[in-house]
Amino acid sequence: MSLLVFDLWDIFIGFAWMLILFAIGFFIKTRNAGQEHYRFYLWNLSFKMLFGGIFAVTFAYVIEGGDTFAYWDGAVKLTNLFWDDPLAYLDEMFSKPSSETIGKNFNSTTGYPPGWIYREPESFYISKILSVINFLTFDSFIAMTFFCSFIASSGSWRFFELIRKYNFAPERWILIASLFIPTVSFWCAGISKDTIILASLFFLLYHIFAFIDPERRLTFRNILFILLHTMILFQTRPFMLIAIAPPLLLGFGAGFIKTISDSPIIMYLTRFVFIGGTLVAVSLYFTSEQGLGELSPDKYLEEVAVIQQDFAQNSTYNGPRYDLGITDFSPAGMIGAAPLAMMTAYFRPFLWEASSAFMLLSALEGTLLMLLLFRFLFLSGAITQQIQFVQKNEILIFAFVFILIFGFFVGFSAGLFNVLIRFKAPLLPFLFLLLAASSKWHKKELDEEANTPTSAE
Repeated sequence: MSLLVFDLWDIFIGFAWMLILFAIGFFIKTRNAGQEHYRFYLWNLSFKMLFGGIFAVTFAYVIEGGDTFAYWDGAVKLTNLFWDDPLAYLDEMFSKPSSETIGKNFNSTTGYPPGWIYREPESFYISKILSVINFLTFDSFIAMTFFCSFIASSGSWRFFELIRKYNFAPERWILIASLFIPTVSFWCAGISKDTIILASLFFLLYHIFAFIDPERRLTFRNILFILLHTMILFQTRPFMLIAIAPPLLLGFGAGFIKTISDSPIIMYLTRFVFIGGTLVAVSLYFTSEQGLGELSPDKYLEEVAVIQQDFAQNSTYNGPRYDLGITDFSPAGMIGAAPLAMMTAYFRPFLWEASSAFMLLSALEGTLLMLLLFRFLFLSGAITQQIQFVQKNEILIFAFVFILIFGFFVGFSAGLFNVLIRFKAPLLPFLFLLLAASSKWHKKELDEEANTPTSAE
């Protein structure tokens, strides 16, 4: 395949939108100049745009194609459809793609979206979202890339604002975890499904935790955004809702307990109700045989096994592989392989397994995570204090349970290191947060605040 190049129009529109988006970012930073943490706002935006640009160049000149161009091309064809027949555009936006709809709605004038992505409703939904952006970016791949980078930066910023107030780790680790992980910004700041999914997850958490945040006023806007981002996750990766439901119940329950009473009896009773309710819900979920459709447990475990075997056996997937030695793909066998799968997701590739510059970058992140694990276990306070510290913090509870569930899916299903690096990007912010948490540091901060004079003498 010849190199994919951009024409002058694409470059011009892309550069213009880059300036516009930076101007918007500068306005947002200026409007919030009184808040000290906003000094990182433009740094975050610049970081996302840098890696979004690297992502675009990599797929254009190294990979020479891939998902990112298919998503963009599908969005362009949908925009063409709108100008050709607005009603057909609306029909396409709100219907499930099929061989009938593509023949009915598209034609030689509009062009046809890539067939392989059109046949996957979850993937083509990304093109539907991007088609709305394409009305503003005038078919420019570069401009749409920067738009996606802006969305990614906005989502990660909301996540940063959510977690920073809990004060469970030094600010540098909060910043790294939420804003500045290189591989996360590479995979989740360009035109990709991962960008939309991670941004929606961050926005969803930000608005859900408004229910238990005494410093924020819950509004109807929060509820609308919760519904919007839940719908986006359901349409693009239903499994993500499975991965976040138990940690949300437990984390939200922990936060709710702290808001209702200081009485130990009421707190323990309420905690028992939430934990018991969560365990019952999970048990009912895994014993249910019908009525859940895309979210059914059988479909989830079947999907994990199919993906794993596809990556393991399909010779069209190139790159270094890893083998967990799993031969039993029954639910019991898969669950038995969970510890090894999770450790693979968290820390591999190791330094000696890196065969490219990008894999080396991921290996360095994994090495840093192992150092943070050592720090979490032995340098951040007694292990019992660390466990109690996590149990009392709703965000850390969410992070802990989420990385268990998502880590199993990633480590078990990937099979190739390049795929592993991409799949595990959404769990890295939460893994960094959890391992950076320090009860010892938190206690020191509280003591310093208590000893700080409130007024000048």
